[in-house]
Amino acid sequence: MANYKRGTVPLSVAAKVLRVDNQTLRLLLQNKLVDFGVAFKRPGSRQFSYIIFVEPFFRLTGYRYSGSASDQSLPIVGENQGEERGERV
Repeated sequence: MANYKRGTVPLSVAAKVLRVDNQTLRLLLQNKLVDFGVAFKRPGSRQFSYIIFVEPFFRLTGYRYSGSASDQSLPIVGENQGEERGERV
Protein backbone atom coordinates (compact mmCIF):
# COMPACT_ATOMS: atom_id res chain seq x y z
CA MET A 1 0.00 0.00 0.00
CA ALA A 2 1.27 3.46 -0.84
CA ASN A 3 2.20 5.94 1.86
CA TYR A 4 -0.95 8.10 1.93
CA LYS A 5 -1.43 11.03 4.22
CA ARG A 6 -4.53 10.78 6.35
CA GLY A 7 -6.66 13.74 7.10
CA THR A 8 -9.06 16.20 5.64
CA VAL A 9 -9.02 19.12 3.23
CA PRO A 10 -10.70 22.36 4.38
CA LEU A 11 -13.87 23.05 2.44
CA SER A 12 -12.63 26.48 1.34
CA VAL A 13 -9.42 25.00 -0.12
CA ALA A 14 -11.31 22.24 -1.93
CA ALA A 15 -13.73 24.81 -3.38
CA LYS A 16 -10.83 26.89 -4.75
CA VAL A 17 -9.20 23.85 -6.33
CA LEU A 18 -12.52 22.85 -7.94
CA ARG A 19 -13.28 26.45 -9.02
CA VAL A 20 -16.64 26.53 -7.27
CA ASP A 21 -17.85 28.65 -4.40
CA ASN A 22 -18.09 27.24 -0.89
CA GLN A 23 -21.89 26.99 -0.95
CA THR A 24 -21.86 24.97 -4.17
CA LEU A 25 -19.45 22.48 -2.67
CA ARG A 26 -21.58 22.27 0.49
CA LEU A 27 -24.65 21.46 -1.62
CA LEU A 28 -22.75 18.84 -3.63
CA LEU A 29 -21.71 17.14 -0.38
CA GLN A 30 -25.20 17.40 1.17
CA ASN A 31 -26.80 15.82 -1.89
CA LYS A 32 -24.14 13.07 -2.14
CA LEU A 33 -23.15 14.13 -5.65
CA VAL A 34 -19.41 13.75 -4.97
CA ASP A 35 -17.66 10.81 -3.34
CA PHE A 36 -14.59 12.51 -1.83
CA GLY A 37 -16.40 13.74 1.27
CA VAL A 38 -19.53 13.72 3.41
CA ALA A 39 -21.99 16.15 4.93
CA PHE A 40 -23.76 15.21 8.15
CA LYS A 41 -25.79 16.66 10.98
CA ARG A 42 -25.03 15.87 14.58
CA PRO A 43 -28.01 14.69 16.65
CA GLY A 44 -30.09 17.69 17.69
CA SER A 45 -28.27 20.09 15.37
CA ARG A 46 -29.73 22.07 12.47
CA GLN A 47 -26.32 22.72 10.90
CA PHE A 48 -24.32 20.43 8.65
CA SER A 49 -20.70 19.49 9.25
CA TYR A 50 -18.45 18.63 6.31
CA ILE A 51 -15.50 16.30 5.85
CA ILE A 52 -13.42 16.14 2.66
CA PHE A 53 -10.99 13.24 2.69
CA VAL A 54 -7.43 13.83 1.44
CA GLU A 55 -6.89 10.71 -0.65
CA PRO A 56 -10.16 10.56 -2.63
CA PHE A 57 -9.85 14.32 -3.29
CA PHE A 58 -6.28 13.79 -4.53
CA ARG A 59 -7.37 10.96 -6.85
CA LEU A 60 -10.05 13.18 -8.39
CA THR A 61 -8.12 16.44 -8.67
CA GLY A 62 -4.41 15.63 -8.47
CA TYR A 63 -4.13 18.16 -5.62
CA ARG A 64 -2.52 16.89 -2.43
CA TYR A 65 -3.33 19.09 0.56
CA SER A 66 -0.18 19.83 2.55
CA GLY A 67 -1.87 21.02 5.72
CA SER A 68 -1.45 24.73 5.04
CA ALA A 69 -4.69 26.54 4.25
CA SER A 70 -2.67 29.61 3.26
CA ASP A 71 -1.07 27.85 0.28
CA GLN A 72 -1.10 30.50 -2.46
CA SER A 73 -0.02 28.15 -5.24
CA LEU A 74 -3.12 25.98 -5.45
CA PRO A 75 -3.23 24.01 -8.68
CA ILE A 76 -6.70 24.56 -10.08
CA VAL A 77 -8.62 21.71 -11.73
CA GLY A 78 -8.75 22.39 -15.45
CA GLU A 79 -5.69 24.64 -15.41
CA ASN A 80 -3.04 23.68 -17.98
CA GLN A 81 -5.51 21.28 -19.56
CA GLY A 82 -6.56 23.47 -22.48
CA GLU A 83 -9.21 25.28 -20.47
CA GLU A 84 -9.05 29.04 -20.84
CA ARG A 85 -11.42 30.94 -18.61
CA GLY A 86 -9.31 34.04 -18.13
CA GLU A 87 -9.75 33.98 -14.36
CA ARG A 88 -7.64 33.09 -11.37
CA VAL A 89 -8.92 32.02 -8.01
